[in-house]
Amino acid sequence: MIRRKQDREQKARYHAPIQAREEGGSSAPRRLRVWSDSSAQRLRSTLQVFGSELVSGLALFWKPAWGKRLALVLVIGSGMGLCGILLRSLVHLATALLFGHLLGFVPPASPDLIPGAWMSNWSSARLLLLPIVVATGGLLSGLLTHWAKNPDGTEVRGLRGADSTIAAWHEGVRIAKKVPAVVLLASTALIGSGGSAGLEGPSAQIGMGIGSLVADPFRLTTDERRLAQAWGMGALVAALFHSPMGGGIFAGEILRQRGAELKVIPGAFLASTIACGLAGWGPTLIWSGHVGAPWPSLLWQSALLGLLCGLTGRWYAAALRWGKHIFNAINVFPFLKPALGGLLVGLLGVACPQVLGLGDGWLQVSLNLGVNWGGIPLWLIMALPVAKLLATSVSVGSGGIGGIFGPGMVIGGLLGAAYWSVLHVLPGSVGILERSPALFVLVGMVALLGPIARTPVAVTVMVVNLTGTVSFVPAAVCALAVSCWIVQETTMYPSQQGR
Repeated sequence: MIRRKQDREQKARYHAPIQAREEGGSSAPRRLRVWSDSSAQRLRSTLQVFGSELVSGLALFWKPAWGKRLALVLVIGSGMGLCGILLRSLVHLATALLFGHLLGFVPPASPDLIPGAWMSNWSSARLLLLPIVVATGGLLSGLLTHWAKNPDGTEVRGLRGADSTIAAWHEGVRIAKKVPAVVLLASTALIGSGGSAGLEGPSAQIGMGIGSLVADPFRLTTDERRLAQAWGMGALVAALFHSPMGGGIFAGEILRQRGAELKVIPGAFLASTIACGLAGWGPTLIWSGHVGAPWPSLLWQSALLGLLCGLTGRWYAAALRWGKHIFNAINVFPFLKPALGGLLVGLLGVACPQVLGLGDGWLQVSLNLGVNWGGIPLWLIMALPVAKLLATSVSVGSGGIGGIFGPGMVIGGLLGAAYWSVLHVLPGSVGILERSPALFVLVGMVALLGPIARTPVAVTVMVVNLTGTVSFVPAAVCALAVSCWIVQETTMYPSQQGR
């Protein structure tokens, strides 16, 4: 009895200061806590929101109208798979015709590229025609977007890159029916002629446009139409990256500056799976997955690469903004601005062909060729990320229809290759550095694009699917953490909304 009474008195003495503070009473010394009540409350509320939104997304497929939604996913997934095949085929066809037949040079795109073969092709190319070809592609892209304007002369919503479609999604605006066709042709003209842009921006525009097109036949409400738009966007990106899970997560992450729009992920994953079933599976970047250097040294090397990627990502977002500001200030007809941008990119491409087109073939070159990239000097390897960054800001900032997501991944990969090349020539690098730049190429792809696009999980999953291995993930997570800390709230999609 005495022992129990002593325990009660001890508990009363312990809880008295806490109760006094809660009641606004005595200011007794505060007990140091590692985990505060406010932090626990924020975590609890975050988990509740996460669970409720994800469950509501899954519940769409067992509510009364589940049959209509499953049919909608099937239509969107199938359509996006076919659109992915068509988009990539048109770009490759335009590249083969303009570069292969007219210029006598085709940028590398094959995993089994022979080292040094592209250099011999480039030396025999008709370089004087290159600026004219790229400028012509920009002119066609500008004319198509000018033709697609509304009768009153205003621009069609959702036609100016992925950022415009994100803004339209948040505002609940319907994408015009002509947007998918115009974007398909304009992006083919720009990228196929050598403009520095990616397919992911056009895929977001086409996907959201198809999501709007199916709204009337399926009699969708505004909220259902927004879901269909996000599903289409994720499915087409998944078809291009051969990554159904990456496409599903991308559809949720790209819409928000922090977190993700979780309600769209289940449907986007189902549509992405169907799209990838049509467009194809399997890795498109060939890497053995072997990591030879000790992990302790690789982690600090990856952290330093993450620092470089974070800084470069901020510069990339700033360059995209400045590119638009500069070309908006030029007083010429709007449809001529992409032609002027193409001319500048073509002139840069004469000295640095790695900036032309999609650029994803150069990632495979960096994975395969090792130390000197088949004869490229070190200073040029270090200049490639900057050159690609500038070329993309000019191509897209001038008004050309193309994406900035894919070039961001290429810039990160080139930065990783340049980073490894510099470390490789330093004394004492033997034994603590990888024998090829492949690991740092993949880490750079994730660490640069993930934070600046606000899609770190989706980009990591996409690169895993592109390579078919997870060997690089520990190093990528380390670099990603540092890069996210550097990037903070900066984004290359200003229309993203926070939670």
